[in-house]
Amino acid sequence: MHTRESTHGQQVGIGTAPTIDGASPLIAMLGITKRFGALVACDAVDLQVAAGTLHAIMGENGAGKTTLMRLLYGYYAPDAGEIYLRGKRVQFRTPADAIAHHIGMVSQHYSIIPELSALDNLILGAEPTRFGGWLDRRTAQAKAEQLADALQFQPDWSRPAAELSVAARQKLEILKLLWRDAEILILDEPTAMLSPRDVDALFETLMRLKAQGRTILLVTHKLNEALRYADVVTVLRGGLKVADAPIAQVDAPTLTRWIVGEDGASSETPSLRFPLQAGGTEAVPTDGTAPAQGVAPARFPSRSGDTSAHERFPSRSGDTSAHERFPSRSGDTCAHERFPSQSRDTSAHERFPSRSGEAFTPTRFPSRSGGNLKEGGMESCLVIRDLYVASERGGWGVQGLNLTVQAGEIVGIAGVDGSGQLELMEALAGLRPIARGEILLLGQPMHRWSTARRIQAGVRYLFDDRFRRMMAPQWSVLENAILGAQRDPELQTLGWLKPRAIRQRAEQLIERFQVKVPALRAPILQLSGGNQQRLVIARALYGKPRLLIAYAPTRGLDIRGAQATYAAIRDACQHGMGALVIAFDLDELMEHCDRIAVLFKGTIVAAFAREAFSREAIGAAMVGATLQEATP
Repeated sequence: MHTRESTHGQQVGIGTAPTIDGASPLIAMLGITKRFGALVACDAVDLQVAAGTLHAIMGENGAGKTTLMRLLYGYYAPDAGEIYLRGKRVQFRTPADAIAHHIGMVSQHYSIIPELSALDNLILGAEPTRFGGWLDRRTAQAKAEQLADALQFQPDWSRPAAELSVAARQKLEILKLLWRDAEILILDEPTAMLSPRDVDALFETLMRLKAQGRTILLVTHKLNEALRYADVVTVLRGGLKVADAPIAQVDAPTLTRWIVGEDGASSETPSLRFPLQAGGTEAVPTDGTAPAQGVAPARFPSRSGDTSAHERFPSRSGDTSAHERFPSRSGDTCAHERFPSQSRDTSAHERFPSRSGEAFTPTRFPSRSGGNLKEGGMESCLVIRDLYVASERGGWGVQGLNLTVQAGEIVGIAGVDGSGQLELMEALAGLRPIARGEILLLGQPMHRWSTARRIQAGVRYLFDDRFRRMMAPQWSVLENAILGAQRDPELQTLGWLKPRAIRQRAEQLIERFQVKVPALRAPILQLSGGNQQRLVIARALYGKPRLLIAYAPTRGLDIRGAQATYAAIRDACQHGMGALVIAFDLDELMEHCDRIAVLFKGTIVAAFAREAFSREAIGAAMVGATLQEATP
């Protein structure tokens, strides 16, 4: 095991190619530093990767994992440090340079173009041609089928990529790397949206690729993935490398301690509260420790204090004002105005009620099949009756679905990807028409309401694809913090937005979920994926929502972020909200939900109360079998 001062036991200096056990590593990154304004994403990081290994890169959101990999891929240029490949120093100015050196990367958000066929996505930018420059489709498909067979992947190459499942898109992304002869594969959170079965299939693929001599860099938050499949693990925290070691020398408690720090590792529900420094950069202690228990977290200083909000979050020259970006007068058009928030003002305590020192005790509910608006004295937030929703692929995406979510409970939806999750989510959000059935919110039929009206009535949504549905990537953190809430009376008067109120709202969201930001005016794209997710979750839980409908809410979140997300959902449920959570991580659902309903071929085939949770029984229902049928 090694700390950040050592590199597998050997001191190295800039300009010197290091060795691992006397041999040059395939990849050596030395003293790598990258800054985004005041935020130091990577601080003199060293990384060495041996050929033919699966090397896990771990750390909390904002630790610098993705930034480090993007530096290796040529997406960013380092501010300091050197990169060696096969013992020779290299400088990648663009991803094309990295690809030319047989390095490929699959990001958290896939680069697949939905309208193009699977084959066209595969060959785009590297098309085989014949005499005269004509595209040679026959050769392209033959090679594609050969590569796909090695991964046990058999797509319909002529069908639009939009029709592929999440797992199939993941395999297509890996095939794109192999098509370009990648020998080093960088995968950033590849299992975030996969079902347990698809996770196993993905790692079977990765193990085959490793056996062929390829090297895999795996960015992951999941301890079990690193412990089960990795050869070596490197841990980053606060932009620093804090440890690396062969996985055989590491156990789960040690790995957790490295990731979250000594104090964080001992907390049952990791806290997200770290003080924020002037300039808006989160101050993460270099020794990895969290603030002492019982010490109040640092607050944003008042405007009369020694550090102004303007100084902490300086505006960029040439920035467009919030008034210009968010018109809210009648007749104005804005792509995101159809998502207004509640009009009722609330106090800060009501917006984010604190339960400091109080344990979150899940309320237990018996399994229900839906129908009554009140059961056992509890109010039904959501009732779905005999719901039918068409699929883009033909047939029914959802058929004959019945479900009830009561105030105070978290209901999970488990299922293999492609079982109707997307169609259900879009129907509940008003983004896809229903063919038959009804959806009731607090007894009122809402299936004919617009999305805006549903949100005004207290429904909040968290989509799996935050880039398409939850944020405007080119806009600032400040603007994204109020996205959809621009009609809130707190934030505007007679259609004119209030900059101070907007800033206060953004600060509350950032403090609540401890979002690491370089500045409020910084583009949200400068945040790590996990910090983007924290911001949209904080925004969704602001106020007093009546119902939360979440699709993969912890996608891309680290251990602390995932725990804090469910703690916040539980807290809101204890204040009267109901929550429906669609997720592919069965362990996550079993840990946090009061009931789990299993979705298979568009309908609920089984429901489990918490006291009846069984991974084997739920897993069998997910593939349409009973436990007896699934057991040989």
